[in-house]
Amino acid sequence: MIYDLVDKEESVLKSISKQFDFQNPPIDPEEFATNLKESMIHHNGVGLSACQVGFPWRVFVAGDPKDPDNIVTMFNPRIVDASEQLVLMEEGCLSYPGLFIKVKRPENIRIRYAKTDGDIVT
Repeated sequence: MIYDLVDKEESVLKSISKQFDFQNPPIDPEEFATNLKESMIHHNGVGLSACQVGFPWRVFVAGDPKDPDNIVTMFNPRIVDASEQLVLMEEGCLSYPGLFIKVKRPENIRIRYAKTDGDIVT
């Protein structure tokens, strides 16, 4: 299922997202991950957050849309380490089509997240 992008003025884009509850899942995590990946590819992105398609949970997908088997889904991600070295990169956002800005980001990060089965990886 392809999700539509929400309007840039939607409150879900401006709210703090909720943890995805694997003990009482609001939606099947595997199906949700598949739908987010398909939606990211459809909208020609390299990343897509659940809030961008109207869901209030801490979930996103990222990867090369031309290589769908290697798109990663991260539930409840947390940055656990970041390098002090910063790099300047140009970024865009599907919620703001046509807008690209230069942003300084850590050169490397270490992230901890849950996979679709709830297993935690770093």
